[in-house]
Amino acid sequence: MDDTFGQRLRRLRDERRVSQYDVAEAILGRRDRAGEVSRWESNKNEPSHENLRKIAAYFSCSIDMLLGVASSNFVAEPERVPAHPTGGSPV
Repeated sequence: MDDTFGQRLRRLRDERRVSQYDVAEAILGRRDRAGEVSRWESNKNEPSHENLRKIAAYFSCSIDMLLGVASSNFVAEPERVPAHPTGGSPV
């Protein structure tokens, strides 16, 4: 994946037909902060870790996808790990 965070964010926004105002309201709590979303999309600024988490939740995608580490939007369910490897209780 050679595209930037801003390009991926813009693509997600376009695919879901939401405006920068909608994203600003959902992530930043105020529609009038759409300029911040614009700066993210133009790679002039990066969202905080907390806002990155909110963006991933809003678009139902992984943070890895947003950062370009993974190409899929799919958010995998966490694996269930047994309490003890042998299936019994620890001694």
